[in-house]
Amino acid sequence: MDEFQFDEMEVDTKLAESYFEKNNYQFPMNQESGKKSNKDGYGNTIFYDVNCCFELGESPLSGRETNLYEYLDQLNEKFKRLATEVTKHAETFCQMEYLIRKIPVNEVRDYDIRLIVQNFTCDSSKQTNQFSDFFLNYDYLTMGENTPLAKLGSIMQLMGRGVRDIEIVCTKNTAAVCNLFKELCHSVGFDNISTVFVESVDELETKKIPMNILSVTTGCIGVVTEGCDIDSAIDTFLKTTTRYPWKLSRVLVQESVYEGFKKAFSWKASLKADGADQSLASIKHLCANAFQYDDKTFLVDYAGNPEAVGPMVKIEAYRTTKELISLVKKHRVKYLSLWASDIAQANEIAYNAPSSVVWINSYGTFDGPVQASQAIYANMIDDDYLDVLDDIPNCDEVMDRQEVWAKTPLEDRRRIVLDLTTGSEFQMLRDALQSYEGDNFVHVDKERMCVGLTEPLEFILVDATFKSVGVWNFARMLLCGSALILTRRLEVPFHDYFERLARDSQNIPVMYSECYVSTPEVRAILYNTKVISTNFGTIFAN
Repeated sequence: MDEFQFDEMEVDTKLAESYFEKNNYQFPMNQESGKKSNKDGYGNTIFYDVNCCFELGESPLSGRETNLYEYLDQLNEKFKRLATEVTKHAETFCQMEYLIRKIPVNEVRDYDIRLIVQNFTCDSSKQTNQFSDFFLNYDYLTMGENTPLAKLGSIMQLMGRGVRDIEIVCTKNTAAVCNLFKELCHSVGFDNISTVFVESVDELETKKIPMNILSVTTGCIGVVTEGCDIDSAIDTFLKTTTRYPWKLSRVLVQESVYEGFKKAFSWKASLKADGADQSLASIKHLCANAFQYDDKTFLVDYAGNPEAVGPMVKIEAYRTTKELISLVKKHRVKYLSLWASDIAQANEIAYNAPSSVVWINSYGTFDGPVQASQAIYANMIDDDYLDVLDDIPNCDEVMDRQEVWAKTPLEDRRRIVLDLTTGSEFQMLRDALQSYEGDNFVHVDKERMCVGLTEPLEFILVDATFKSVGVWNFARMLLCGSALILTRRLEVPFHDYFERLARDSQNIPVMYSECYVSTPEVRAILYNTKVISTNFGTIFAN
């Protein structure tokens, strides 16, 4: 009997086509455009200036005098208006992404648009407290060929830390959405947003434009514990995205249910196995079984080179909860899809895993409170930031102290820091430390509970570029549980204060280093945000 098939649903693209028509299929990226042209995936012509300069300080919008505090005060209202504009043009963005980059409309709507709107709706005046208060003139936001649309939302984080002018660097298949986004920014008063076109990502690397923000490559790990709804977990894993940082990279299944999981997975994955046996023939001998489902390759007990195939998802067994947490820490996974019916077990895993986002009995759900978006945006840091430690000698001791310091109760940390802050010149600093409580939150509705936690960074590099107005935040970050590594002298009296911390305390993780390190600018956040979203809308079938 022939397999029953549904007709492919036709996607409505009238809004995107209308936008292209009104813009004459042309997306000039700056005022000197017209020297060269290129075409995107839909055939739109893009005119651009091949000699466009990327040097810092040469933005077409630079040179204005702006008061930092007035600048920050205006952000909240503008971002809320921008959230309204993005919502109003949501379908146009979705259709553009479908026509040019072939991204399904539902993914753009449920992931990118939802995250951007949540981030802009979140109280930006409060979020600026999460960032150091130094003032940068100019920064880039790069949108490569495979960069998710959601990254555009990070302009809020850049402005929140005092970046005055932002240039969105786009390639041929992101030029259209970047141009529309720039128009919406200008419509609400963000005239400090500009765009520039490059022919390829290689050109970005050649010109040393940072490809930072939303570039986490570890993906999402799926975890299946005994007693959970295995069928629902498998159905979810088979339909996961391959286009976002939370793409599924690995599935860990508790040993006691591993055989049952493999049988159920084999049956469901084989329903879309057209031509898969032939395409996987070269690697099948390296694993117990292999399946091709849509654009994903699932390999059971794979023992070969992880880079030998495309979007690969390894399926493996684990024995104990302790072993599972150790594996998650080893892979430094930012996203976790945890399937469990035992509440105590689920909480033990979720709260001990180092992941920024934990979905319990769900995956890729961003329909919680607006604050939850900060687990995505506030944690948009390149993994290579951690490599900075390799260039700093003798930092092992301070990192060991940080691990102990982070586990010390908040009130004990507050007391230790305040005891080392004496004198009238530190009164403002003491007030800031005494008022610090973190930004935890809990949101509950009929289908989901969402918990947000403030978590420390492992370390932050501090040098003379962080002016005195930002020192309060660095002291509060110590209170949060992070380590401070000072690479250049700060302004007096704050230099003396941090020197005292480094000299007089055996507990506080502060150290000086004479080694100059060029730090990624985006690492200016004061803490990480962790979100645990628990779905209890269904009671499991088995």
